[in-house]
Amino acid sequence: MLMVTLAAVEAILQLMQAEGANGLRLHVGTRRFSPVPAIQIEAAVLPEVDDIVLEVDGARLYVDPETHRAVDDKVLDADLTGDEPRFMIYQQPGHVRTRPIDDEGPA
Repeated sequence: MLMVTLAAVEAILQLMQAEGANGLRLHVGTRRFSPVPAIQIEAAVLPEVDDIVLEVDGARLYVDPETHRAVDDKVLDADLTGDEPRFMIYQQPGHVRTRPIDDEGPA
C-alpha cells in the first residue's frame, strides 16, 4: 500500500489550497538507469474516470491504475524547505513515520 509521510500530507494540502484544487493527480514514469520512479504531480479539480482516489487527512491524490500498481510498495515524501514543496518517492523502509492512505477505489 502506498504510504505518505506527514510532510507529504502537508505539501499536498498546501498545493490543493494554493491551486484551488480538490486533489492532486499523481503520475509515475520511469527514469533511465534508476529503479526509483519519477513523479509528476499536477493540481486537479476532479479525478479522471479510471482514477483511484487516495486520501489521508484531507490530502487527496488521484492515481491512474498503472501508477497505482507502480507505487503500491512506495513512500511519498516531500521536502518543505523551499518556496515550493518538492516530492520524492522511494521504497518503503520499516522505520519511516508514515500513515497509510485510505483507498476509496475508482471515483
